[in-house]
Amino acid sequence: MTDESGMLNDTYLKKYSDQLKGLNLQQAQFTLSTTALSSAQKEQVLVEAGLIASKDKIKASLVASTLAQSIDNEEKRKAILEQLGLYNAEKKELLLNNSCTEAELRETLARQLNNTAKEEEIINTLKLNSGMAKELTFTEMLSLSVEKLGYRLGITNAQMAGFKLGVGIFAAVAAAGTAVFALYKNYQRQMDEAVKAASEAGSEIDENTKSINEQIAKVKELREQLADNSTTQEEAKNIKQELLGIQDSLVEKYGKEAESINLVNGNLEKQIDLLNDLSESQLKDYFKDEENRKGADESTKRMTEKKTYNLGNISSGSEGYDIVTDIVKDFKNKGLELVGGSGGMAGAAFTIKINGDAKSVESTISEVMDKLDEAKKGADEATVAQIESLQDSMSKSYSKASDIVEENEANYLRDLANDMLNMGDDSGDPYDIYKQYAKSIDELNKALADGEGVEKARANYENIGKSVDTVLKKNNEFKPLFDQLNEQLDESTLKAQKYYEEFEHNSYFKSLSDQLGKLGLTEEDLRAFNPDDGVVQDGEEAFEKLLKGADKYHVGIDELIEALKKYGAIQDEISEKAEDKTFASRLSEIQNLATGLDQLDKIYADVLDGGDFDYSSILENKDFTNTFSTYTAEYENFIKTISNSPTDINACQQAFNDLATAYIYNSNALKDVTDETKESTIAMLEQMGVQNAAIIVEQSLAANKILAKLDTIDFTNATKEEILALVEEENKVHNTNFSLSQLLAIKSNLNSLKIDTASDIEQLIALANAAGAAYMRIQQLENLKDVMINNGVSTREKDLNLNRGGQMTVDEKRAQNTYNKLQDGSFWNADIGWMDLDASNYIKPVNYNGGSATDKIRDKKDKGSKDKAKEQEKAKEQTSQTFDFIETRIDRLESKISKFQKRAEDARRSFSSRIDNYKEEISTLFSELKTQNKAYDRYMQKANSVGLSEEWKKKVRKGAISIKDVKDDTLKEQIESYQTWYEKAKKAKDATDDLTRSIQDEYEALAKLNSEYAENKIDKYSSSIDLLEAKKENYTKYTSKNNMLSKESSYLNKELSAYQKAYRDDKTGLNSATKSINKTKTTKANKKVLKEIKSCIKSKKEISSGILDRALSVDSNLYNQCVKYNAYLAAYETDKATYDLKKQENESKKADLAQEKMDNIDKYYSNRRQGYEQRAQKLNNAIDINEAKGYQISTKYYSKLVSEEKKNNASLVEERKKLVKSLADSLKNGSVKSGSEEWYEMSKQIDDVTNAIDESTKSLVEYNNQLRQIKWDNFDYLEERIKTVTSEVDFMINELSREDLTSDDIGDFTDRGKAVAYLHASNYTSYIQQAKDYEKEVSKIEKELTKDPYNKTLISRKEELVKSYEDSISAAQDEKYAIIDLYTQGYEALKNRISDLISEYEKLMDAEKNAYDWQNTISEKTKQIADLRKQLIAYSGDVSEETRSKIQSLNVSLKDAEKDLRESEYDKLISDTKDMLSDLQDNFDDVIQDVIDSLSENFKELLDGISKTSNSAVATIKGEMNGIGYTPTDEFKEILNGTNVVTTTQNLIDTIKDFQTKMTEYANLLANSTSTTTGGQSVKDKIRSDGENTLSKAISDSNSKLSYFKGLKNNAKISRDEAKTNRDSLKKQYEDYIKTHSKNSSKAKKLKSKYDIANSKYNELNKSYNVQNDIYKNMKKQNNALNYLKSHLNTTDSSRDKLSDLNKALYDKYGQRVLSETEMKELAEIVGVKFDNKNKTGNLYKKLKDLGIPGFKVGSRNIPKDMIALLGEAGNELHFSKEQGVLREVGQGDKVFTNEQAQNLWKLSQLTPVDWSKNLKLNSLNIPQADRTTTTIVEVGDIVMQGVNDVETFGKQLREEICKGGKTTKCITEAISSTQLGKGIGKAKLYK
Repeated sequence: MTDESGMLNDTYLKKYSDQLKGLNLQQAQFTLSTTALSSAQKEQVLVEAGLIASKDKIKASLVASTLAQSIDNEEKRKAILEQLGLYNAEKKELLLNNSCTEAELRETLARQLNNTAKEEEIINTLKLNSGMAKELTFTEMLSLSVEKLGYRLGITNAQMAGFKLGVGIFAAVAAAGTAVFALYKNYQRQMDEAVKAASEAGSEIDENTKSINEQIAKVKELREQLADNSTTQEEAKNIKQELLGIQDSLVEKYGKEAESINLVNGNLEKQIDLLNDLSESQLKDYFKDEENRKGADESTKRMTEKKTYNLGNISSGSEGYDIVTDIVKDFKNKGLELVGGSGGMAGAAFTIKINGDAKSVESTISEVMDKLDEAKKGADEATVAQIESLQDSMSKSYSKASDIVEENEANYLRDLANDMLNMGDDSGDPYDIYKQYAKSIDELNKALADGEGVEKARANYENIGKSVDTVLKKNNEFKPLFDQLNEQLDESTLKAQKYYEEFEHNSYFKSLSDQLGKLGLTEEDLRAFNPDDGVVQDGEEAFEKLLKGADKYHVGIDELIEALKKYGAIQDEISEKAEDKTFASRLSEIQNLATGLDQLDKIYADVLDGGDFDYSSILENKDFTNTFSTYTAEYENFIKTISNSPTDINACQQAFNDLATAYIYNSNALKDVTDETKESTIAMLEQMGVQNAAIIVEQSLAANKILAKLDTIDFTNATKEEILALVEEENKVHNTNFSLSQLLAIKSNLNSLKIDTASDIEQLIALANAAGAAYMRIQQLENLKDVMINNGVSTREKDLNLNRGGQMTVDEKRAQNTYNKLQDGSFWNADIGWMDLDASNYIKPVNYNGGSATDKIRDKKDKGSKDKAKEQEKAKEQTSQTFDFIETRIDRLESKISKFQKRAEDARRSFSSRIDNYKEEISTLFSELKTQNKAYDRYMQKANSVGLSEEWKKKVRKGAISIKDVKDDTLKEQIESYQTWYEKAKKAKDATDDLTRSIQDEYEALAKLNSEYAENKIDKYSSSIDLLEAKKENYTKYTSKNNMLSKESSYLNKELSAYQKAYRDDKTGLNSATKSINKTKTTKANKKVLKEIKSCIKSKKEISSGILDRALSVDSNLYNQCVKYNAYLAAYETDKATYDLKKQENESKKADLAQEKMDNIDKYYSNRRQGYEQRAQKLNNAIDINEAKGYQISTKYYSKLVSEEKKNNASLVEERKKLVKSLADSLKNGSVKSGSEEWYEMSKQIDDVTNAIDESTKSLVEYNNQLRQIKWDNFDYLEERIKTVTSEVDFMINELSREDLTSDDIGDFTDRGKAVAYLHASNYTSYIQQAKDYEKEVSKIEKELTKDPYNKTLISRKEELVKSYEDSISAAQDEKYAIIDLYTQGYEALKNRISDLISEYEKLMDAEKNAYDWQNTISEKTKQIADLRKQLIAYSGDVSEETRSKIQSLNVSLKDAEKDLRESEYDKLISDTKDMLSDLQDNFDDVIQDVIDSLSENFKELLDGISKTSNSAVATIKGEMNGIGYTPTDEFKEILNGTNVVTTTQNLIDTIKDFQTKMTEYANLLANSTSTTTGGQSVKDKIRSDGENTLSKAISDSNSKLSYFKGLKNNAKISRDEAKTNRDSLKKQYEDYIKTHSKNSSKAKKLKSKYDIANSKYNELNKSYNVQNDIYKNMKKQNNALNYLKSHLNTTDSSRDKLSDLNKALYDKYGQRVLSETEMKELAEIVGVKFDNKNKTGNLYKKLKDLGIPGFKVGSRNIPKDMIALLGEAGNELHFSKEQGVLREVGQGDKVFTNEQAQNLWKLSQLTPVDWSKNLKLNSLNIPQADRTTTTIVEVGDIVMQGVNDVETFGKQLREEICKGGKTTKCITEAISSTQLGKGIGKAKLYK
């Protein structure tokens, strides 16, 4: 991932920068803040993404955007970019991947702009974008979180801005919640589809890669066959055709990419590379597809994401608690932990959790479950049940993690491989190392399988492994790829081999092995050890320790036993340890001396001959130099001596002796001499020219024995007497005084032996003399002895102490010095060099007198001797010695043969020992055969040399002569001599024939030993199998039984392996003989017979006896190999046939065992499922019983059935898994063959389980369906009960509707009408509630359909619910419009009533007019009288006629005018009043119609109005029921109990629902009381267990929140402190400045402004910190309180009613647990309040409620201060914020009421439509009088007009009153609308 500098490598740099595409700098910073990158790495990514600049790198996009801000000229910008290499002018595109440096940019700008200011502007702009921006605030980070989420989910910027507008980020999050959730779900679905698509595309690549790998393996195999010289032309042709076929198929599949491949003639390695390139090419193409890339990225994210998984719960003190805690400790480093608990308190609840990525979690859970499986062995039933319950919980988390791995791992690994490939394929690159590592694993696996080249392959694997470590240090993200390779390694075999190596060097293992070795135990003894039987046998403890040691190396008992065999601690049969070296190998060491001694022999003969010496034999002879030059002194002296006296053998003799001595003693020949090889060694050395061979061999043998004995003695504490006694003993036995004395002299020195007396010194002197010590040392000892005698020490055993204060003599001084050195062990130090523990240094020098070459020279010289008789006598003596030697040698050989034969045939010996002895015997037989042949030749030669004629020879051979008849003494002597030698020759010949037969017999015996060995092994294996069969019957667990069966199968394999080994060993012997024969060089002598032999071998036939005889006659070695060939051929054919037969038998037996395993598994799981089935049956019985009783059926029954069926299903799945594995193992180990009858039977068994799984799955579906159906049925039952009430209501509506519901006479409802409206309102409320219920239910179904869109049952249910929903809506609408119709009738009655009133009023007006006219008539008549009176008055006052005339005339005119005025005014009043009433009628009609039209819109207000008439309506209904004699149901009665019909009806529905809930609770109680819960818990136990879990979860949640708010508090403190520091700094700057400057200066004002801003920010942050601190403190108190409850809550059996309020809350929430009063006081102290009482009014109860402790939930009317509060702990709650109001979604066209309007609405809601007629006031009109002298007052409704005494005033005031806000119209309309409906509807007409 990173390079050496710690920066991101190119691959990961591109990955991170690509993820920032489309983000701005701030968003990118936020995105990077969620990663673990360092600051430098984040800056590196931002630079690469083109969001910021660095001096060394500015991306093209950033340069272009910066130039666009500063330079308007587009051409100029392009020129700059092109010059920088960031723009392609031809393609007219920006080169986004290119970049430049700051220096390059400055240089280019200088050339292009020639404007320094502009250049700096551009550079400064870039610098503003450079570096990491300021740290994001919490609000900014949260805002960006939402933006990032919106960006990923496809929310547009405009939408996001709209979400955040005005209400801040929290409101935005809430407002966007629904949309974001939907988009998130959509996003998840898209990601799932992308992963699936990538997997499908990737699987094709995987298949292709697998195919290519298989083809590579096939190509290698075919090319190897092609390169084999033994391949025929026809075979080669077929191989090439096959290679061409592979090649053609590759070209056909991969096209041009594969055309360069040449599998027939191309270099093999290169062709393999080309084939691998095909796989790499496919991978690259795969990632070019964006969808694949997207899916792989998502898979990588899912695979690397760490999550916490809940594995189950366990209580301290429970059966499995200790087991779990131990396991948690073992796996702590893998993320496993126990959460919760309370200080180890008994019964404390813990949750087992694990945190990690899916792969590690899957692996760890699997290991944990294996550990739990082990823990179940031998555990009691309760513990097993608890463990299995835990395993069930764990399996769910395992499945989750496993699903993630299964769905994503392949994509993830491909993604990693692609990343690795993109980093390059050069030597040392990760991908190169990856390929090397893969190859090394293949090679190591092959080597382990073949058993050859393991060391080399392992060294290569480990060496490349170091390179892998280096790669992973830099790129640890590739570890999963290398882990995948490691999974392919044959770890078990490799571990076994490493274990064997460790076993050889581990002293602890060896000491334990030695204990076993001393007991003579066999393999079967070890396997029979049983640690559980309570009996500790000899060796069992040591073996158990070895087993534990083996376990540390991850190997098992088989590898341990193999190691013990190799070490020799145990063997398969009674045997003795093979000798360290064989007889032949020891003699071969002697024979090896011939190499050098033969060379000396030739030189010795040359010197003895006395002629010209061949100096090249010593000066130019490389063989001689190589052999002897290492003995420098002897070699140099030899060259010098021989060169000076090449013809004087006497002068050269010592040089020959010295060189031969050095040569022999520096070899290993004499160190291995034994009693057995002594004689042969002497004979062989004498033949090689060692004259004193007998002495040398005897001395060497004695020294070897002494050394062997000394090795067994501990000289550390040996006394002088013990050592000297040993010298005497050994001297008596071996006469080895010199050598032994020398050794013991050294030991005496090293042990610092105490010398006390003169006699001790005498013994030491004798020892020194025997050892050949230096003269000076012996004289020193003699001097010491004399001084000791002279000083009287000879008879006293005490230390010598001559320093008595006086002057010592010289001898005394010397003696004292010698004594001291003897005491401290330094006496012999100066002479230690001559003493050596190597026995060869104690042997006398060699006397060398030449070998066979020298003998020839001597013979030559002897023939020239004049003293023939003497020489003949000497020759006779030599001949006698020679032949004596032959006979002696034959005797010795026969003795050896007898010994080897006896050992070889001794069945008590190990087979390896017997094989060695057979080989030694055969080798010795051949030696004797050669010796007998040589003896025959020598004897016949001697017989023929006696001078007897051929005639006499024949007679002697035929026995046709009597020696008595021969008179000639010379002839007689010749005959006797010939007969003696002939008989010897004949005996030798007969022996040769016997030996050839013996050789053949022994070879046959040797070859048969393989099968004998196999039979012995097989007998033991058979006994073991019988023992296992017996043990198996005693086991009850299937795993134990199957373990025994596996061992049986293993023994059957071992049996077969034994047979196989026998024939393979036969084959090895056969091949060895064949190879030797084929290597035999063809000579003239053997040509014919060799051809015949090879012909037999080629046809694999036996070599006939005739051919064998001819072979023996020409070449004994060839004969030897032929005999060996025949023996092993016969054994091979027999043993191979036996193996084939046994193989067939064992296959059948193993198939039976495999079937038995399957049956055991099936039986175990079948028995296990019986429990599930029984519990399920009990549940079904309980369901049937409760149904029969008529009870509601609880969903808990089916939940339990689902639980049981899941266990059953899991059991079936587990069984199938184990059956599949069992079959797979059987296929793998060859117990069963694919396609065989057994395979089909086992497959059927698996298929049966598979079908059972399907049936179980079907049952699960059916149970879940039934579970769902119960919920549906309960819902339907509830709705039916509500419908029953509406039916009863309908009945009463019908009864009430039999009479009129409205009346025109009163313009209102009748009482029946009000009652019907009341009942319709009740039904409406019921139907609306039902519609809501149906709507919710439809919503639930739709959610289910999103998960299961093609489920017909769900679709049908939805359709059914939608229909019911529609029916409810329709019914509600019917009820609604029935009310509206009823009210419409009421309004029509009201309208009619108003119309009647107006008509009556108009009639009244007409009557008034008539009255007025009548008044006028009266007035006229009155006037006439008045006029007469006035005239009389006038005349009485003025007598002037003219004046009186004028007055009269004026008065008449005035009166007429006044009359006209009054008539006009009254007519106008009548006219206007009628017009107004006409308008009023029209207006009122419109108002009424508007009211009617608005009834639907204002239906809620209408319902509220109906509620106001509840009392009279209820009375009417009850009266009607009494009248018709109807008794209502309880439900109907409840409708009549309230004053608000809606509330009353809703309460009734709630009552029905409550009853339904109680039914459900009772059903649940019945279900819980059914004793089938999985853990056997009672209802009370379950409640208490749930309470524990609740508290544990609360603590866990509190811990998380506490940690979170602590972080917020700390961050707030840091921000506040930084702000304070900044504020104080600015304050100081300002204060310092104004000391010398005016406060009103511009700078002072700026500083003051900055300070004010900083101070404001500090205050804001300080407030934020205080809030966060208070929140944290409350959370801390909450956490402390919860933990206290965890530690102190105890269960109680007291009745809940007797408990205090506080304990009731605890009792209900935490599983019937309570606190004592003392504990309450302690808790009060913890949470910081004074304890006053235990009730709801108490401080503690309130504080626990304020802290949000679960169980203390109530709403809060007023939150006293900013704090953290727990909301929604038991469901949705509504939060009213004083600052932000209620957060709610609003739609277009919705109305929003102010607080004032809402209050008015509340007041208006109190009015009812019944009040309308009362509120509509039409007062009687005051009709003006015709003749009024006072001020006229006119009142119409609320129109009051005063002083309308004239028409103008009347009209003006009338208009003003009418037009004043449309008062008259408003008067009437609002009387009807506003007052009754709460909303103005009428029209106001303006009169103009």
